Amino acid sequence: MVKTDKQSRPSPKRAIFVQGPINEHMVYELTPQIIKLQHENRDPISVYIDSPGGYLSAQKTLWHILNSSNQDYAEPCQIITVVTNLAASAAADLLASGDYAIAFPHSRIIYHGVRFPRQRDESITIEASSLLTSELRSLNEEYAKELMEKIEFR
Repeated sequence: MVKTDKQSRPSPKRAIFVQGPINEHMVYELTPQIIKLQHENRDPISVYIDSPGGYLSAQKTLWHILNSSNQDYAEPCQIITVVTNLAASAAADLLASGDYAIAFPHSRIIYHGVRFPRQRDESITIEASSLLTSELRSLNEEYAKELMEKIEFR
């Protein structure tokens, strides 16, 4: 059995809960909780996740708030991410972004590539599809590199 130090153990007392779709409303709801935890001290913050994912932009905003310094330029709090049931899409990316990531034995973690929402009346031409393919490939490679750099030292 692997033993972890206290800095790597999740704490529900210093935690936020990412439950449901990751969107701007969730970021709005969690921001005051994160700021309060960061203001109390610089101990690790646990992020418990049970989410089907959501918007990558909202997930990145949430991550930047979690990983921010304070006005005294203190080191960001260590972030311990824990999937309790489901971490899919942007939630799986959030899980992987943590400084220490934990998955409950029954949890499901589902990754997929970046996607763009499509408008109903948007026409697709061969030129548009080629451009979209190129943009998606580039975004997938960029995001995969970001995740790789984050987990490289674990």
